[in-house]
Amino acid sequence: MALRNRQAHWRIITFTISICAFGQNVPLLGKIERQMPPRLVLINDTNRPDRTFRDAEMKFGIGAYDPAAEDLRQAAERFTKTVFIVPSLRFQSAVTFRTDKGDQLLCRWSFDEPFGKGTLILDDTPELSNYHWRLSNASVARADGPKKLAAALLFMNQVPLRIEPDQTDYRIDGNPASPSGFSWGFSPLIPSPYGFLDFELFGLASGADWYLTVNLGKAWTTNYYPVPPFVPERFPPITALMKEWSRERLRTELNRPYPESPKSLQRITILLNEWASRGMTPEEIVELLGDVVTMKVESGWWIGQVLRAVEKSGKPVPITAYFGKALHRYEEIGKGSEESVGALFSRAGLRGCKLEDQAEAIRLLRDEVFIRGPLRYLGACSRSQQAFDLIERLQVNVRVKRDQEADISRYT
Repeated sequence: MALRNRQAHWRIITFTISICAFGQNVPLLGKIERQMPPRLVLINDTNRPDRTFRDAEMKFGIGAYDPAAEDLRQAAERFTKTVFIVPSLRFQSAVTFRTDKGDQLLCRWSFDEPFGKGTLILDDTPELSNYHWRLSNASVARADGPKKLAAALLFMNQVPLRIEPDQTDYRIDGNPASPSGFSWGFSPLIPSPYGFLDFELFGLASGADWYLTVNLGKAWTTNYYPVPPFVPERFPPITALMKEWSRERLRTELNRPYPESPKSLQRITILLNEWASRGMTPEEIVELLGDVVTMKVESGWWIGQVLRAVEKSGKPVPITAYFGKALHRYEEIGKGSEESVGALFSRAGLRGCKLEDQAEAIRLLRDEVFIRGPLRYLGACSRSQQAFDLIERLQVNVRVKRDQEADISRYT
C-alpha cells in the first residue's frame, strides 16, 4: 500500500512540476498549428473564370509535352472522371512546364453532356488541380440554375468529395432570376493531414457561353495520383529522381529552406526514407536530430520521422547507439532544444524503461539543463530513491521560483 501511495504521489508531483514550469504555452507533441481560412471567396479580377480559361488555353501554344508525364496525365484523367460526371470526356492535347513551384501539367478535353458541351482544361500543379470550363448551351439562366448545374457536374456525395450542403457557402451575382455569375465553396474548408481540402466553384456568363472554374486542393488526389501531393518533382517523380542522388545531394535537399506548412512535410518524409534505406550511421542520425532547431517543423514530428525512417529501413540502428550522443548535441544547442529533448525521451520510452536512459534523465534533471522530457520519463519509468529525492527537490525549486516571480510582479 505504501509503495502504491508513493507511486501515485510521484505521478502527481511530475504532473504538477510540468504545469508549473511550462504553463499553458507548450505545444503538444505532434501537433501542427493551422490557421482557419477565410470564408467563401467571391469572383474578382484575379479569378474571373473567363480570364483564367483563356490564360490556360494560351499555354497550349507555347508549351511542349514531356513523355515522362504520361503516368501522371492518365491518373489525372481518371481522377477527373471520378470527380466530374463527364462520360463523354475526350482527350485532345497536353503540355508540360517546369516552374519554380514544381512540375506543371495542362490537359485539354472536349465533352458533350446534358448540362452543356464545350472544352475542359486542367491546370495541374503540385498544390492545386484547377479545372477551367467553357460551356455552350448551359441552362444556368435561372435562380436555381447554378445549383442544379453543380449537382449535374459533380459527384458531390461520392468518394473522394462527399460534400454535404451544410459544408458550403453559395452566392449568386446579378439578377437572381437571371444570374450573371455565382460562387460556391467550403466555409470553413475541411482540414486534412496535409492542410485544408480546398474546394471552390466559380461561374460567369459571357455572351452565350458560361465559364466555370473548379479549384481542388491537392490533398483530394492522395489515393489517385502516382505522386504524392505538394511535392514539386512529378515527372519523373521524386522517388525515381533521388535514386540517382548521392548522399550529399540528399543532405542538401533536406537542408533546403521549407515554408512553415504541413504541405512541406511530404517531401521531407520521402527524402528521409530514401536516406535511411541506404543505411545511416549513429553520427548521421545525431546530426539529423539536431537539424530540428533550424528547420521550420515541429520537433516531435521531426524526431519521429527520422527514427521511423531508420526503423522501417531494414537497416535499423539501436537507439542506444545515438540516444546519449543526441542528448549531448541538444545540450550544446541549449534551451532552444527543450521540446526536442522531450520528444526524444518520449520516443525512448516506446522501447521500454532502460537503466541507461534513466541515468541520463537523472543527470539532466540534477543539472536542471532540461526538465520536461526527463521528468516525464522518470515519472513513468523510474522507482529509485535517487530519482524520487531529485523530483522532490525540483518541486521545491519550482515553487520558490514561482513565489519569487509573484513577489516581483507584486512590487513592480
